Amino acid sequence: MDIPFKHFEIIRDDYHNRTYNYLNLYVDYYLTYHCCKDCILDLIHTCECFSIQRLNDTVFDFENMIHNYFMYVKLCKLKNDEDKKLYIKLKAVFSDVEMPLVFKEKSLETIDLTGLNAAFNEVRPWSNILYDTKEKEFIFADIEDIDLDDLECEENVIGISDHDIDHRDILERFIKHVNVDEDTFKLIYHAFHQKGSFRRCKELFRKFGILDDYYQYQDRMIKLCEIGWCIKNGFDFNGIHIEEL
Repeated sequence: MDIPFKHFEIIRDDYHNRTYNYLNLYVDYYLTYHCCKDCILDLIHTCECFSIQRLNDTVFDFENMIHNYFMYVKLCKLKNDEDKKLYIKLKAVFSDVEMPLVFKEKSLETIDLTGLNAAFNEVRPWSNILYDTKEKEFIFADIEDIDLDDLECEENVIGISDHDIDHRDILERFIKHVNVDEDTFKLIYHAFHQKGSFRRCKELFRKFGILDDYYQYQDRMIKLCEIGWCIKNGFDFNGIHIEEL
């Protein structure tokens, strides 16, 4: 039977429209699992309906979706029958796609989520924030005050830097995301490239009545970055609540 190209293209495009694909890889794991499970189910259902037993993924590029889904399951130590069944079915059809071995349940470490949120709000290129897993506390300091090479050798110290969250990138993403007319967009985007861009942009956001929208968007992106950091480092993030993905 011929491959149903249009069906697969719809699934692929739906997946790409639901993931941010820019914050970091671990956030993509989270979004794929929580926002795109129906894409995975549609993919399996389509293969079953058209009796497709093997599919070359180079045409549709489902590899990232499948890999990211099961990386989340693996890193978050999830173990459930539903995901196991999905794994078996997808592994049979997409034999060439790298699918991590999963289903080894284990408790995640707890962390002070209030402190984590404060840390992620403070991260800037000129500062570095550390988390001491032994003392269970955050260390705030300027980069010049910390010998990072020595600290990286310490097993109980984990860094939080602008590699984990980029506030300027979040600002730019909001400017491109917000629904304003072309002239307003040009004015805001020009301010973004000027000195004091955060202050200038916020003044314009206030002027055009979108400052609250920015704060809500910023809060959502910060929380996603916190979740990504927790996934990467094996911490429980169930207490982080995001109203809208």
